[in-house]
Amino acid sequence: MIKRLSAILGLICVIVFCIAAIMMYRTEQDMYRVTMITMVVFGAAIYILSNQIDWWFFKKVPPKIDDLFKSKWLFMDPYYQTLNKEDSALFEHRMALYIEAKEWIPKQFELVPSEIQHIIAYYAVRTSWESGKFLYEPYDRIVVYAHAFVTPEIPETFHHVEKYHEDGVLLFTADSLQPVLQKTKPFFNPALYIFLTIDAPKKSVAFEWDTFLQKTGISKNNVEEIIGKEVTIDYNALENFMYFYK
Repeated sequence: MIKRLSAILGLICVIVFCIAAIMMYRTEQDMYRVTMITMVVFGAAIYILSNQIDWWFFKKVPPKIDDLFKSKWLFMDPYYQTLNKEDSALFEHRMALYIEAKEWIPKQFELVPSEIQHIIAYYAVRTSWESGKFLYEPYDRIVVYAHAFVTPEIPETFHHVEKYHEDGVLLFTADSLQPVLQKTKPFFNPALYIFLTIDAPKKSVAFEWDTFLQKTGISKNNVEEIIGKEVTIDYNALENFMYFYK
């Protein structure tokens, strides 16, 4: 577990406060009263600024991504293998920062599995590698269901991925990401698709399903099964999908 700087600083404030309280009780000296008040002020400031403090710290001292994911998935990834030592370290750094920056909300299970967090983070970094805007703000909350779900916006069709710009939420399912983790092809990748709908180079050419099927092996039915048949397909994202899908 990553130790957060804000938590450590908060704990120090609590310890100093307790020591000062004990010393004030024993000696009744005003200096300890001032110390207690100071610790309360510092503690409140740390609580309010905890996200900024932790983000600054993580950028200076990058957290590490999971070793098991690195050995079983990342080291086998064709794109990652093309990166030099400096770029691969930066890629991992951005993945770790993405995981730390987001609020992970599990549905239908207790915790969002680590490998699911990592595969979503991978495609956030991969699709934004050139721009460096890997956090994809304002999408700061990542909801992960175990299985296909329905929502008020898409009530009639079970689907596996969705986004809400107003609430800054991305929704995925573990079921739809497992083939990505297992590198099963052909299979429509919901993480790759959803990030390309947020920010991707614009294509002016007309989209052709036959070409998409030929290049990816993925049919229109498979795409609709993942994103939902009631959803308007982002054809620009699919055009870019063919470039990233390797």
